[in-house]
Amino acid sequence: MCKNTMMKRSIRMHAEMTGNQAFLNLIPLLQEDVGLIFTKGDLKQVNEEVAKYKVGAPARVGLVAPIDVVVPPGNTGLDPSQTSFSQVLNIPTKINKGTV
Repeated sequence: MCKNTMMKRSIRMHAEMTGNQAFLNLIPLLQEDVGLIFTKGDLKQVNEEVAKYKVGAPARVGLVAPIDVVVPPGNTGLDPSQTSFSQVLNIPTKINKGTV
C-alpha cells in the first residue's frame, strides 16, 4: 500500500524492466483509495487474511453519505445530553419527556 503516484511509478518501472507492457493497463485504474495485492497463492486464503484486518471507520465531518439518510419524526430514545449529535447534522431536535 502506498500513494497512487508511487504505485504508478513502480508499475512503469516493472513494465520497463520485464518488457511486459500489459502492466501499464493498470495505471488508469489507480484512482481514489487503491491497494494492490499480487499473489501466486490461493485467492480465498488471501481474501480471508485481508478480512482479518478490516476495521470500520467512523464518518468524518464534511463527508457526503453515499445514500440518502432519512430520520423519521418521533422519539429517538436518546438522552437530552446527546442533542449535539443531531445539531452537527443540522437536524432540528425537541426534548419531550426526557428524551429527544
